[in-house]
Amino acid sequence: MKSKMFISLAMSLAVALCFGIQPADAIIILAGDSNITEPLIVGNGNGVPVNAGNQTFFTNILQGGSKVAVLSESVREGVAADAPVVDTNVNTFYNNIGKTSNLITTAVTAGILTGVDLFIVPIPDDAFTAAEISAMSDFVGGGGSIFFIGEHMFFPDQNGYINDALIGLGSNLRIVPDLTSPVSLPLGNAQIVSDPLTAGISSFKYVATSEVTGGTDLFKTTGGESFVQYETTSSNVPVPEPSTMLLLGSGLVGLVGLAGYGRRRFKK
Repeated sequence: MKSKMFISLAMSLAVALCFGIQPADAIIILAGDSNITEPLIVGNGNGVPVNAGNQTFFTNILQGGSKVAVLSESVREGVAADAPVVDTNVNTFYNNIGKTSNLITTAVTAGILTGVDLFIVPIPDDAFTAAEISAMSDFVGGGGSIFFIGEHMFFPDQNGYINDALIGLGSNLRIVPDLTSPVSLPLGNAQIVSDPLTAGISSFKYVATSEVTGGTDLFKTTGGESFVQYETTSSNVPVPEPSTMLLLGSGLVGLVGLAGYGRRRFKK
């Protein structure tokens, strides 16, 4: 019985190594406009019509996952009486489409992010601590995705908190805080860049935005400035080189053969 178990495990590992099973991939997304969350739900707090393109995008970035965590924010609501509650819009949207989404009102920890597929950070109220950056780094390293949502010139401090977090995560993405591209209110249509994350989207609504740089374009303003980008980050699981995988695979096959030989000798 033990020989059979050994052979089965060895063969499974050999196959995995020889065929090069890859580590999980995470994505870090950055947006320079929080108004993209307004068209997600009816009764969004600002009377903005629902837009299917924005809904599809927020569904796409979940990449088949089912659990979302949304960092609670209060800065945006203090700007105007009719300002949308960004965190609530996003949280409600995911729960409405059958996913599990929770608002995070405490410090970001590894425990809070356990089992989460997508962590959304809209206009953070405060700078992230070193411990929070470490928790987010481990989360991304384990295959989790993070979506940072900033805003144009009214939120320079919050955009700075996001940029500092991106630096701490080793990301190349950045918000350019002093560049805005206003459109006709309440919402305008963005230019849509072809990508798996924009699949099925024919229109995408935004208002005024800061430009974002350092990643792969997803949406651009009517003036051609990129305001939603992403980058893919492999998790911290080492991937053997092809030659190493071949040697390991061959060695394991040899071990299987020896196990079988030993069992035959014992029977004889």
